[in-house]
Amino acid sequence: HEYEDIMQVTGVHVAYLAKAMTAKLLSRMEKNNKRAALVFVGSGLGARPVPGVTVYSACKSFGSFLTSALSVEFSGKVDCMHYEVGEMSTKMRRAPPGGMIITPEKASAACLRDIGIETHTNGSFIHEMSTTMMNGLPLGAMQSLMNFVSVKALKKRREEETNTNKRD
Repeated sequence: HEYEDIMQVTGVHVAYLAKAMTAKLLSRMEKNNKRAALVFVGSGLGARPVPGVTVYSACKSFGSFLTSALSVEFSGKVDCMHYEVGEMSTKMRRAPPGGMIITPEKASAACLRDIGIETHTNGSFIHEMSTTMMNGLPLGAMQSLMNFVSVKALKKRREEETNTNKRD
């Protein structure tokens, strides 16, 4: 059930959004001669197969592939961009900005800056650099590192759930 939820949220909705919006955006272009954009939010985790988040990684890769195809198919009519944002300071993330973590405002500005220019972007310079570093690692080294990180995160999550259940 968990995998189906991940696939629905991070994969299937991308295809549904594209299907639902492209006809409307193409019609807008034909009627008003105004271009529009579809921005798909991806993740650096979709660039390579990542252990610990395999289904999420695969779904984000799907979004990148879909964007690549749509950007050619609708070239000059609808700008399609895949935004592989890195870490952001959000209510869910609960980490202050700094280092590799940027604010949502900075992420939004970077995304809007690249629409119509790029089909794939990491937005901010710091996220571009972190993606370049991760992609520069040999696949086996990156996968070992990410497996170590995901096992550690899973252990912490289970401990938090256990503590929460004990209080209830």
